[in-house]
Amino acid sequence: MAKRETDKPPAATLATTATRESNRWSFQRAVAYAQGRLKKSAHMTEEKQWLDPTFRGLDMLASDPEKLLKDARKKEGAFDALRFAVACKMDRNEPLPGGVKAWAASFLRGEIEAPTRKPGTKTTNGKQRAIVRIVSELVEFGGLNARRNDEAKIKDSACDAVSAALRDLQMEPKTFEGVRDLWKKRDKIAPDRFAK
Repeated sequence: MAKRETDKPPAATLATTATRESNRWSFQRAVAYAQGRLKKSAHMTEEKQWLDPTFRGLDMLASDPEKLLKDARKKEGAFDALRFAVACKMDRNEPLPGGVKAWAASFLRGEIEAPTRKPGTKTTNGKQRAIVRIVSELVEFGGLNARRNDEAKIKDSACDAVSAALRDLQMEPKTFEGVRDLWKKRDKIAPDRFAK
């Protein structure tokens, strides 16, 4: 028998919707979750400035220096991460792995230059990726809608919760609109997570 458009959705769909609504987090819980995630994933300095992905170079240098060296030949971000990691190691008088030591010497002699970025590409920072990721988590785990109508009286979307958390932490963007605009660009900010 062909399904008519007026047929009700299957009971499983209704049950899933009801379960999602009953598991929906309160707005206060969503804000608290967003604050905790922002603090955890921020990698902030004492001045609350977001550190860019170059700080990941230290982790990569410890775990897979050969991959970092290989990526640094082609990717500007990896080059900066390696350069930063080498500088940190030198500041602390810590030894550098063999290949990285040779790279540092070549770089200091001016034999190595940073790879160039393709014209027209923009960089996103870790803060933007964290904000988009947290909105996504509030939608997925907290049952909140990502956005709301701008004129809505009840302001309880995931973007509202993240903007409230950012305001409480005295960080930018502090407005619903600022977080919403990042969410709208999520496929460009975090293509690995949202690419279609």
